[in-house]
Amino acid sequence: MSVQIPPGAVDAHCSFTQPPGGAPEPDEPFLPKHLAPLLEASGVERAVVVQTHPPDEKDDRLLEVAEAAPFVAGVVAWLDLAAPAALVRLERLARRPKFMGVRCDAEREAANDWLLRDDAQPALRALEERELTLDLAVSTRHLRRLPELAARYPRLRFVIEHMASPRVDLGQTEPWGTMMRAAAACPNVWCKVSGLLTPDVSVRAQTARLRSFTAPLVRLFGFERLMFGSDWPASAQASSYDEALAAAIEAVGPASDAQLRRFLGGTAAECYRLD
Repeated sequence: MSVQIPPGAVDAHCSFTQPPGGAPEPDEPFLPKHLAPLLEASGVERAVVVQTHPPDEKDDRLLEVAEAAPFVAGVVAWLDLAAPAALVRLERLARRPKFMGVRCDAEREAANDWLLRDDAQPALRALEERELTLDLAVSTRHLRRLPELAARYPRLRFVIEHMASPRVDLGQTEPWGTMMRAAAACPNVWCKVSGLLTPDVSVRAQTARLRSFTAPLVRLFGFERLMFGSDWPASAQASSYDEALAAAIEAVGPASDAQLRRFLGGTAAECYRLD
């Protein structure tokens, strides 16, 4: 990689898979011991681990695995905002040492305005009171209501994962671009440049295509609210870790040294309040 990775670099989006208790490791395990050498070789010092699926039978072994890894700076845990026990789970999560926020998967919901439903508001209020982050797995269809939600909870930091998954493969920048513009106008909305690459297409071809999507994000969010995430291990299906990192840097460039420090660590450290 030709770009010098700045000290303190943070991968703002990766996850682990943990086999059930007592079970052997899967054929393709993705645990801290597998990610650590990739980070070291790339010059990335720390990572934010995101729990991308609901806990299995209320078991949060994944969080324990992440907390035991020295390079894990913070954990974003899964939370069903509308669940009757959401506040109980949030209280339990708050006692964990590396807990920084929660993730919800709006893409699982048919309604575009699911986050504005009455049964989700108590958990959202609790997140704001604790000044935590809310990672959002969303598509373009959910962005229309995000400004309303961000205005309702101004002290809650909303993080759009994977740039809201635009149709990069089809080159469809609209209506995604218009909706991202409205979301970026909210000072408490942040964005991850993550989940960029797809299998069976060359990394170089994809990187060139991505510029029409990442360039407006740089203008809208600035490097102050834009952060790198590898989306490992999902990204391993499409590229090596180094390739995912290089593609993200090239996609948001050209950037000054100060801007790269923000994109590759400073923004994530501020957003997730990493030590």
